[in-house]
Formats: sequence, structure tokens, C-alpha cells
Amino acid sequence: ILKFTHDTSVQAVAFHPTSNILASCSNMDFGIWSSTTRKVTKYKVESKILAAAWSRNGDHLALSHESGQVGLWDVHGNGMTVLGKSDAPMWCLTWIPDNATADCNIATDTLVVGSWKKNISFWDECGRNTKRSQNID
Repeated sequence: ILKFTHDTSVQAVAFHPTSNILASCSNMDFGIWSSTTRKVTKYKVESKILAAAWSRNGDHLALSHESGQVGLWDVHGNGMTVLGKSDAPMWCLTWIPDNATADCNIATDTLVVGSWKKNISFWDECGRNTKRSQNID
């Protein structure tokens, strides 16, 4: 059993789809838990994380923030690709199977992100907006 604590309350957790890795997210940071290596690696963030989801193949962890930012991290917590910035919190997100080949020459799923302003946006794993954002009224 691994032991780790965040400095603030945990806001979201996401279990990796293909290996024994867990992401736990708080107001100030997120941790990548690995039962294989028996360690937890912690990463600082600038804004409270509201939701987290791994891509179907486990290559990317998507995090949505109260600041309106959505970012993609790799399985090792390396490099954040910012997908966009809204003036409202990005409240929820999920990956949906797509199997389209994006311009970055990989099969990709679609990340669907919902904002506090009743807006849904769509992104690929390359960090590109794939469809026009839609307002939900």
C-alpha cells in the first residue's frame, strides 16, 4: 500500500485504463500513483483541478481547472499541453472513442470538456480543437 497526502482536499481521481496507475488531484497539485514502482510523484498546478480522465490508451491524462484551463499530461506527468482557456471553470471532461487519425499521425480519441458557462468543446490527443464548441441551453 502506498501512502501519500495532498496538502488540500482531493477533488478528482482517475484510474489508468491499462496499468496500475492512479491520478489524484487537489486544489494545488496532482499525484501519479504507481503500484508497480511503489511511488507517488507529485506535480504542482496553478489552479484547482475539477476533473481528471485518462485517454483510452492511457497515453494522456486530461485535467480541467477552475481557472478555465484544460491541460494534457503524459503518463509520467511530463509537459502540459494547454488545450484552451475559458473565462469560466471547466467543470467536467471525458474521453470518447473516436479512432480518427489526427494531423499528428496517431489514432486519437476525442476529449469532451464541459464548462460552467454551459459550453461543450471537443479536442483530440494532439491538442487540437476538433469540432465547433456548442452551447447547451
